[in-house]
Amino acid sequence: MPDSLFDAISTLKASLLPTTLQEALSLLHEYSYQYTAVKVARDMRPEKLEEHLAEHSYPEDYTGVCRLIHDVLFPLDDCCELQESEWGESRCLIHEAITPLGNMGWDDWEEMMEEMPEQPISTSLVIFLRFLHVNESEERWKAANKHFGWKTPYSKMLKNEADYKQYEFNNEKYEIDLRDAGLGVFIRAYEFVNFNTGNDFLDYNTYDVAEGVYEPQFFSDETLRELTQAYEESQVWIDDYETAWKMVNTDPAVLKKYNKIYWGAFERKTPQTLAEIFAGEKFKETQCQTLMTL
Repeated sequence: MPDSLFDAISTLKASLLPTTLQEALSLLHEYSYQYTAVKVARDMRPEKLEEHLAEHSYPEDYTGVCRLIHDVLFPLDDCCELQESEWGESRCLIHEAITPLGNMGWDDWEEMMEEMPEQPISTSLVIFLRFLHVNESEERWKAANKHFGWKTPYSKMLKNEADYKQYEFNNEKYEIDLRDAGLGVFIRAYEFVNFNTGNDFLDYNTYDVAEGVYEPQFFSDETLRELTQAYEESQVWIDDYETAWKMVNTDPAVLKKYNKIYWGAFERKTPQTLAEIFAGEKFKETQCQTLMTL
């Protein structure tokens, strides 16, 4: 118990007010996270916010902010709430990766390839589409072909690398032929599996973040809105992938049809001038996109 009213006031003041400018700024910074998250949630997902607040109180700390974002706006990686906020530095928002491959790095893929007979049938479409993108070896193709029962031979084009380089992919023909064959869902299914959607939630995993492939996305009103929108849009790729998998699971011969259309979209290149060759731009892939390149 305090000995006097003055002592009581001093004790209360010390518990309520920061003693330094740095502490005051930190409190304001933490409050800005709470205010921003609730504001964006109220603007974009008002009904889900009300559901969340019916079970949880208004966020009083950053853990509460993360819980609100995860429940109301988009899936957030668990490590976010463990971040330490340095004075003057904003926290990073690391959204939860959505990928049929899981949070996989190069070593994980190599291990999967070595244990092909143990891979569940549910990974058949993922591995098939990924193999096409990274041009896996004939040995691995044959192992997967046998295990999953694809009954689809290794592409003759890949057996001769020099010949393969003389072709380029006609994306317009590819998409038209797929739609004409009733396989239009494979367009997005292929993009989803191969990190090629242009969607923040579908084109990376946490390995990319750890390796510095992606610049951190700092906490802001704009970032929260962009990621919420990306999460909403990601569902169309997921739906098409799941539909494609159901088609393959019902009729495995669908993969042979898709394979024929895929390789049929390659057309022999027209000769280039030296100026065109030197003017070509190099494309830098992320770790996930180059994950299985040999």
